[in-house]
Amino acid sequence: MTGRWPWPAACEDLGELQATSADTTAAIPHFEEAAELASASGALRDHERIRRRLRRLGVRTGAPRLQTTGPPEWGTLTESERKLIPLVVDGLTNRAIADRLYVSVHTVNTHMKHIFTKLDINTRVEMTRLAIERGAVAGGAD
Repeated sequence: MTGRWPWPAACEDLGELQATSADTTAAIPHFEEAAELASASGALRDHERIRRRLRRLGVRTGAPRLQTTGPPEWGTLTESERKLIPLVVDGLTNRAIADRLYVSVHTVNTHMKHIFTKLDINTRVEMTRLAIERGAVAGGAD
C-alpha cells in the first residue's frame, strides 16, 4: 500500500517548478501543502526546508504542530518547562517568572513557546485550564 509519503515531495517539486516562472504566487499553495503533509507525516526536516523556501517567497509560516491524538503530551515537557506552569497559573508575567527563577525573560519566552507548541495551545488561559484539569498545580511553585 502506498501512503501519502510521496505527496509532500510531489507538491514540493511542483512548487519548485512553478517558482521558476516570473509569477511565483502559483508555487506558494503547493509549498504550503507540501509543508503541511511533511509535518503531518513527521518529516520535520523536510517541513523546515519547505518553510525556508516559503520564507524566500515572502510567506511566513509557524512552527510545525506535532500531531497528537488524545490528551496533551505533558510528558514531553522538560523539567524547566514544567516549573513555569504553576507560576503562570498564579498569574505571574514572564518578567516576574524570570525574576523568580533567576533566568532571563528570553529563556522564559522560549520555554513558553515550547510549552504552547507541545500542548497545542495558544494562550495562558488554556495552559491554566489544562493545568487545573490535570492537577499539575497542586503543590504550587517552589
